[in-house]
Amino acid sequence: MAITREKKAEMYQSYLDMLNNAQGMVITEYRGMNMKSLTATRNTLRGIKGGYAVTKNTIFKIALREKGFAAPDDLLVGPCYSARRKTNCSS
Repeated sequence: MAITREKKAEMYQSYLDMLNNAQGMVITEYRGMNMKSLTATRNTLRGIKGGYAVTKNTIFKIALREKGFAAPDDLLVGPCYSARRKTNCSS
C-alpha cells in the first residue's frame, strides 16, 4: 500500500524535528534483530533520553540534506533504524 502525500509530509517533518533535537545519531540496519533485541535497544536509549525508530530511507535522506548532514546512499538502503540522543553525549 502506497504512503499518501500527507503521511510523507508528516514523516518528513518528524525527521526534521528529530534532527533539530538530536545531539548524536547512528544509522543502523535491523535485519535479523528479533523483537526482544529491538525492545532492549529502545529501552536502553530511552534511559539516556534517546530513541530508536524505523526510517523511510528516501524521505530521511531528503531531511538529512535539508539540515546539512551527509546522506550516505550506501548506509540508507534496506531496513534502517535511526538511533539518536536528545541530550549532550558527554553527560
